[in-house]
Amino acid sequence: MAEISPAVGKALARRLRRQAGQVAADWAERHRAYPAYLDNAVQELGDWTAYAGRFAKPLLAVLALGLHSGQDFYFHIYANERLRFAAPDDGGEDLCALLSADEQALPGLLGLEEDGREARALRAILARTHRLLTQEGDEVRFAFVGDCVMTEIQSFLRPGLAAAGRRLSGQHFYFSARLGAALDAQEVLRAMERKRFDLIALSFLTFEGLPIYTALLREAGRLSATERQERCDALLALIDAYLRDLRAETDAPILLHGCSGLPIERWRRYLPLAPAMSAAHADVALRLDTGLRAMSEGLDNVIFVDERAFVAPMGLRAADRRLLPRTLTHGGLFHPSRFGLAVSQDYVRIARAYAMLAKTKVLLVDFDNTLWEGVMADGPVQHDLAAQSLLKELKEAGILLVSVSKNSEANVRWDEMVLKPDDFVLHKISWDLKAKSVLEIADQLNLDPKSFVLIDDNPVERDLITSTVAGVTALDPLDPATWPALALLMRFPATRATEEARRRTEMYREAAARREASSAKLDYGAMMHSLELKVGWRKAGPSDLDRLNELINRTNQFNTTTVRYSMAELGDLIADEGRDVFVSTLSDKFGSLGVVGVVITRVDQEELHFENVVMSCRAMGFGLESQLVHGPLAARPGRRRAVGLYIPTERNGPCADLFALHGFQETEPGRWALDLNGAMPSVPDWLHISNG
Repeated sequence: MAEISPAVGKALARRLRRQAGQVAADWAERHRAYPAYLDNAVQELGDWTAYAGRFAKPLLAVLALGLHSGQDFYFHIYANERLRFAAPDDGGEDLCALLSADEQALPGLLGLEEDGREARALRAILARTHRLLTQEGDEVRFAFVGDCVMTEIQSFLRPGLAAAGRRLSGQHFYFSARLGAALDAQEVLRAMERKRFDLIALSFLTFEGLPIYTALLREAGRLSATERQERCDALLALIDAYLRDLRAETDAPILLHGCSGLPIERWRRYLPLAPAMSAAHADVALRLDTGLRAMSEGLDNVIFVDERAFVAPMGLRAADRRLLPRTLTHGGLFHPSRFGLAVSQDYVRIARAYAMLAKTKVLLVDFDNTLWEGVMADGPVQHDLAAQSLLKELKEAGILLVSVSKNSEANVRWDEMVLKPDDFVLHKISWDLKAKSVLEIADQLNLDPKSFVLIDDNPVERDLITSTVAGVTALDPLDPATWPALALLMRFPATRATEEARRRTEMYREAAARREASSAKLDYGAMMHSLELKVGWRKAGPSDLDRLNELINRTNQFNTTTVRYSMAELGDLIADEGRDVFVSTLSDKFGSLGVVGVVITRVDQEELHFENVVMSCRAMGFGLESQLVHGPLAARPGRRRAVGLYIPTERNGPCADLFALHGFQETEPGRWALDLNGAMPSVPDWLHISNG
C-alpha cells in the first residue's frame, strides 16, 4: 500500500471505524439512486433497509482493516464485494459512477480537510482499489461452479490478473438442489449458448459444495471400507458424468478441484489436541481425491487443482478458518476463508498462462542459456533435459518449434540433446538479427505473429523482437513461472492428445467403467434411508417469525421468487385465512438442522398458488423439495389446479427445475401449472414425515 504511510493508514482506519454508521447511512442513501443496483440489492437482501447493516458496515470494516494493516488482501475482498449488486449488462457505467462518487464523498464524511494529506491519501488508495473493477484489458472469462469458495477465489484472482493487464469476467453457478441420478450441468450449458467461457472451474467437494458429500463425511465412521468405497465411487460417477456433459459441448480448459477433506467437523475446529479429521473422514477424502486426480488425467484439457497441496502447509484447521473476524462477518453477506486465499494462487497461475499462451501455435526457441546452461561453442554445457522433453511433448501435440539462435549450426551438438533437428519445423541459426528472423518465420509459415511465443534468456532480444514484431509473446526461461506455464499448454485447446495422453485416457476409461459398474450396484434410496432422515411439517406460528424472517430474507440459492417480507408482513401472512405458511424441519441420525424450509401459498377459488418456496442450502440434495411441493397440496385437497412461480436471478438456479420435476408445465415464462386431477407429486420414501 505505497499510497499511504502506516501512520496515516492507522489514523484513517480509526476515523472510519468511528464514523462507520454515518458512512453506511450515506451509502444507503446515495446508492439507491442507481435503479439496477438497487433492484439487485433488494433481491438479495430482501429489503433496502438491510443494506447499511448487512453489507455497507461489514464492508467498511474490511476497508478499515486494510487501512490499518496495509495488507492488500483486505482491499481485494473489499473490491470484489463492490461488484455484488452491480448490474452485469450496464457496461460498468453505473458502477464507475457509484465508485467515483464514493471516492469523492468519503473524506468529507470522515471529517478530513478537503485537500489535506489524509484526504489525498484516502482518495489515492480508493482509486487504486477501484481500478481493479474498472480498468481496461482483455477479458479472461470464467465459469465458476461451486459454493461460496468461488466468491473467495474471485476476490484474489481479480488482482492477480490485473497485474498481468487482464480483466476477470466471472459468472457463478451453484449446484442444483436435486441429486441422485445425475448432477445437472444444464444451467452452465445454457449459459454457454449465450457466451463463451475461456475456463470452467468446478469445486464439487469443498466446504458445502454437495450435501451428499458432507453427509458421507458425517456417516463415514459407521461404514465399512467397502461401503465407503462404494459411496465414493457413486459420487465420482456423478462428477464424471457432469464433466462429460461439459466436455461434449466445449473444449475450454476445466479446473477440477481435488478433495482436501474440508469441511472439518465443527467441534474439531476448537479442540487442537484432537485430529482435524477422523480416520474414516480422512479415508473418504483420500479416496475421492485419488479418483478426481485420475479423472483430470484421463480427460482432455482438465487441470487438477490440488487442494491438499495448499492445505498441507497450514493445516486443515487453519485452512477452514475465516480471514475476517466473526464479529465483523456475523450476519453479513461474505465470509472468506484462508483456504480461498491460498487456492486462488493456483487460479492466478493458470489464468495468466491461459491469457498468454492459449492462442500459441509456434514456439520460437533460443538455445544457449535457454535449453542448456552455458554456451555450447565454448565447451561442455549443462542440459535442461526437462525443458527439452516438454518442448518435444508440445511438438508431438501440434505446437510448431522453430529454433532462433545466434550461433553457427556447426556448434550445435544435437547428439547430446533430447530434441533433434527434425523436431523443428524451421531453423534460424545464424548471426542475423533475431527480429529479422522472426519476420521471415511469419512469412514462411504464413501465420500471425500473435500466435508466436519466444523463449529467450536475453532481455535485449526479447524487447527488440516484441517491439519490432507486434503480437509476439516473450518469456524468460530463467523465470520460475515460465516452464510450468508452458506445461499447461498441454491442457489448453491449442494442443491435441499425445500417445502418452491417449494411454492415460484409456486407463482412466477403464477406471471409470469400474466405478460405473460399482455404483450401478449401489442403491441410492438405501443410501438415503441409512441417514434416517426425518422431516417435521407444520403450519408456521408466531414463534417461527424470527426464523422465517432469517430464512426467507437470507436465502438466495433455493428461493423461487426471492420476494422478501418484513416481520409485520410475515405475521399478516400467517394470520391470513386465504394463505398458508408452512415450515419444515430436517434431521438425520446425527442431529437436527432445524427449520430449513418455508412455503407460502395462496388459495384462489379452485387454484393453489405457490407464492414462494424457500429451502436452506444445508438441506439441498436430500429430496426435501418434494415435500415442499407435496405438503401444501395435501393440506388443501379439492383444488383443480396448482400454479408455481419461478423468477430467475443470478443466484437461484438451484431451484430452476423445481416445478418441472414435479409434473408442472410452463404456461408462460416463469409460470408453471399442474392439473390436480392427475397424480399428485410424490415424496421420496426415505423421508419420514411427521406433523407438528
